[in-house]
Amino acid sequence: MDEPFNATKLSLEELNQNVARKNLGGVIFVSILMVIGLIGNVHILYVYAFKFKSSNIRTFILWLGTIDLLVCLVGMPFIIYDLTHPLLFFATNVCKALRYFDYIMSFSSASTLILISIERYRKICVPLGRQLTLRMSKIACVCVLLFAICVSWPALVLYGHTTVETENRNITGVQCYTDDRYKMTPYQTYFNIFLVGLISLMLVVMIILYLFMGRTLFEHLRFRAHFKRRFRSKRYFCKTDSISNGSPVQSISHLVEENITSKFCMKIYAHILFPQETNLILPDCFRLLFQDILRCNEHDLFKYLTRKRNVINFSILHN
Repeated sequence: MDEPFNATKLSLEELNQNVARKNLGGVIFVSILMVIGLIGNVHILYVYAFKFKSSNIRTFILWLGTIDLLVCLVGMPFIIYDLTHPLLFFATNVCKALRYFDYIMSFSSASTLILISIERYRKICVPLGRQLTLRMSKIACVCVLLFAICVSWPALVLYGHTTVETENRNITGVQCYTDDRYKMTPYQTYFNIFLVGLISLMLVVMIILYLFMGRTLFEHLRFRAHFKRRFRSKRYFCKTDSISNGSPVQSISHLVEENITSKFCMKIYAHILFPQETNLILPDCFRLLFQDILRCNEHDLFKYLTRKRNVINFSILHN
């Protein structure tokens, strides 16, 4: 009885080697990605952990680097083993666990990229609005992980022992893929449709956010080029304000031109964007004022300014 069993096992191993040779390109590709990922993510974790101060972006980058490092240490070796053992993957529980792990890491990584996009969008497009705090960013990372765990649970059920036909009709192999119990059911199809829809939604959200950021940055660059030319020909003077008890202040007096147009709004905007050009120091007390100005149009700005003063005179204390 032992001899036929050994012959069958040897034949299955030979068939496995034949299939594995066809996967050699994929093995090499994944191995290269794994090595590059290990080096890159270790470097990123070191730099952001010890060279950067605490911030939201630092938190997100460290979280993303940790996820990607785990993928390189666990997920990619599993893929390599799966490619080199296409007919000999008998460990069903290991298959389920590693497939589940891969899905969790994939969704966590994609969701973290969404968080980074939102953080950048808030900083660039809504700089004076409410921003994420450091505590909120850490909570968001935990929520991302919980979200990935919840949406990936079907992998624990659907994946497992898959019987594969070989060139020898008398021999069948075992692969880590859809379990035999669910091969003839639509559940795997439903899960795949859900995955494609969710990833597509994430991609669309990221594209929209970065389009808004790109438009805002383009406007900033255009304003910067415009106002640099104007500030070269403009000169602002300093004086002492009696309201501040004789302390030195910087007063912008030459703001209103012959007619109030959108150039006036842009001029105030420029004082916020380019304080180095106008020698301005902007304290926190001007936050709400600037928020109103940045959101204004010509008509609203005119009403706002005439309601406050007929002539604008910003006085800002030195540090």
